Amino acid sequence: MYVIRVANASKSWAGKPVFQQVSFELHPGEKLVLFGRNGVGKTTLLRALTGDVPLDGGTIARSVPPSEWGFLEQVYDVSKTLTVLDYALSVDEDLSRLRTQRMALERDLERGAASYAQPSVSDDLTSAYSAVLEDYLARDGYEWEAEVERTLEKFGLSQPLWGQPFPSLSGGQKTRLQLARIMLKRPRVLLLDEPTNHLDEDTMRWLEDWVRNSRASVIMVTHDRHFIDQVADATIELTAYGARRFVGGYTQMEAVRRLERETQQAAFEKEEKARTELMEAIRRYRQWFEKAHASAGERNPYLKKRATKNATRFQAKERALARLEADRTKRPTPVATAQVSFREGQFDANTYVTITDAAIGYPGVDVLQDVSLRVRPGDRIAVVGNNGSGKSTLLKVISGQLAPTLGEAYRHPALRVALFDQEVSRLDPDLSVLDTLLQQSGLSQSYARTILAGFLFRGDDVYQRVGQLSMGERCRVAFVRMYLSDANLLVLDEPTNYLDVETREQVETALFEYPGALVFVSHDRYLVKKLASAVIHVEDGRIQTFDGGYDVYLQTLYDPLREHPDRQRRIAELELRVTHLMSKATDDEGTAQELMAQIRNLQQEIEDLRRSHS
Repeated sequence: MYVIRVANASKSWAGKPVFQQVSFELHPGEKLVLFGRNGVGKTTLLRALTGDVPLDGGTIARSVPPSEWGFLEQVYDVSKTLTVLDYALSVDEDLSRLRTQRMALERDLERGAASYAQPSVSDDLTSAYSAVLEDYLARDGYEWEAEVERTLEKFGLSQPLWGQPFPSLSGGQKTRLQLARIMLKRPRVLLLDEPTNHLDEDTMRWLEDWVRNSRASVIMVTHDRHFIDQVADATIELTAYGARRFVGGYTQMEAVRRLERETQQAAFEKEEKARTELMEAIRRYRQWFEKAHASAGERNPYLKKRATKNATRFQAKERALARLEADRTKRPTPVATAQVSFREGQFDANTYVTITDAAIGYPGVDVLQDVSLRVRPGDRIAVVGNNGSGKSTLLKVISGQLAPTLGEAYRHPALRVALFDQEVSRLDPDLSVLDTLLQQSGLSQSYARTILAGFLFRGDDVYQRVGQLSMGERCRVAFVRMYLSDANLLVLDEPTNYLDVETREQVETALFEYPGALVFVSHDRYLVKKLASAVIHVEDGRIQTFDGGYDVYLQTLYDPLREHPDRQRRIAELELRVTHLMSKATDDEGTAQELMAQIRNLQQEIEDLRRSHS
């Protein structure tokens, strides 16, 4: 049984194919991820599933009507004055309109009949209110209001937020509100287009749990590899030439693809070796034939027979070569990915940036207090925390964009900083990609095009105006500018948000090999885990530094004994004693039993200390 069945779907824009021959099914309760590079038509396919975009070819069958679907889109048009509660209530237009009328009439009635010159006006007002209220009650309006409020609470949007205008919400809050509004329709099918963009770590974990436990059938588009691994029952890889289904998430899909590439490469190399051997055998037998044939005459039947035998041999080899060529394994095609690297302007320094006892913020508002940190050559520091906690503000102080309101921020005089967020915002939308590079660097056009090709801007792509580029393409332009900056310190605010996975992985590799220092904010847990040598956690106006990478950070942050250093010290002492006792080897049975008893007692004490805080 299927919820959605797509058969041989094709779509083109302005004569240019977006995708072709796409086929897959969504089953009841299944969580499916559409995966693919930027530009392969994932969002277009989602809109085709709803019927908003017509296909050029193929069919889409739906066992659940689109009226019972919910669609979380990347871009949504919401009035700047609409409050959180009003936006959630607007999911039912009729009840929302009646509620607005009812409340307006109630306000008029509260002002009292004395405010009206004619008694008939008051009577008309009362009659109108009665009619609206009766209609509202008949439609269970108050129960509906209560359900909306309960749903907002369930999605982590508490009452103090209900009166705030929509634009004032963080990215994570906007996503929660969109999901809450969608779920009020009780959809049986959910389409989620990039639901993880701009979400902080806590909201990301909440969304993972929510998607896993939802009873709806879900199709998602996302580049977040960790999220895919956590929620996907199956992953559909979408390309320009079709779609392929993999069981499980990104890691399982990539393992299958890697094995297939390796198997194909091995088969290709084996056949290439066999082809070379056949061609050498053909050359050798042909040479023998020609030599024997030239030497043989009508009066030398032996040489004539020998020539015929060699002819038979090279002809057999030629037939074998033809069979091999006809059923040849293709050489694995390398995926076109960005060839990204970053250069560093070298200078000797033990420390690039030092911030001491600083308050960080804006006039009248301190976002962070008691900030002390150092950035040294080779550091790879990830800055993590919830949205609105002050991560981007901290980056501005590290990069020199913002001075602390209290304390000191020292940067080495020779330090050159490249700020990724600034590079994106400074791009001139009216310039071409090529002119953007030439204007900044004064390079030759030939060398500039070589660099751009390494970042996947090839051929006529270099003449596109920046304003016409997608956000992922603009990010690539920003990386080109950073490549040419010869910076010692790269400061990156969400550098991979709009990049597809292939380009993300190339950027990760380049950043990992970058010889200078990195300080970066990212919600991409794959990237943080791969790059970070230290993590700065921002919370409640304070920072805390964790050395040793992302896994150490998680283990320490969520250690139940974190708030009990005395217990941690006691456990460390007991573990040291256990190690010491276990090193005491003895052949005496009585002594060995006594040692084991002591070890068991110590281990039990350690377990009791841990359990009391678990």
